[in-house]
Amino acid sequence: MNLNQNTDYQSKILLALEKSSDEQAIAMLLELRESGGIFILPYLFNILISKKNEQLKKTVIEFITDIKDKEATTHFIQFLKSNFPQKDVTDIVTACWQSRLDFSEHIDIFFEILCSAEYQTAFEAFTVIENNIDGFSVSQLDELIKRVKVHITKSNRDKQLLLLEMVSILEKTKRTAS
Repeated sequence: MNLNQNTDYQSKILLALEKSSDEQAIAMLLELRESGGIFILPYLFNILISKKNEQLKKTVIEFITDIKDKEATTHFIQFLKSNFPQKDVTDIVTACWQSRLDFSEHIDIFFEILCSAEYQTAFEAFTVIENNIDGFSVSQLDELIKRVKVHITKSNRDKQLLLLEMVSILEKTKRTAS
């Protein structure tokens, strides 16, 4: 599916979601879960960073974590790059690792989040990274280790421990990659 394609059907769905109450949106999402496409992701991501009610956000998270279309990764990454660090992207990063999609080609944004975000968001990025580094070369892993080490002394104690654990995981992955 062309990411820029926006059919009449898709436009009608997005307009209906926009105009609906939170309860109606939840009902629509439950229905769309069976037939919906990735075109709806940018709209759903915006719900997660909005002031909408928690039940709607929970439904959105369930919806996006169920998407298994590998093209969805492009939507996740575009959203993260255009909204981090200005907005809280914790829920979107959580959905990334819960979806089990392959983000290895886009691992840089998760390292940026790991090193720059507050602890909870960094922890979620840590999980995405951990799930996506197995195919990396020794030289790629060396670069990532250097990148993380630069941020260790600049972080608070909890974050330092998280970053040290990432270095440990990267080192272990490097040993098995050799």
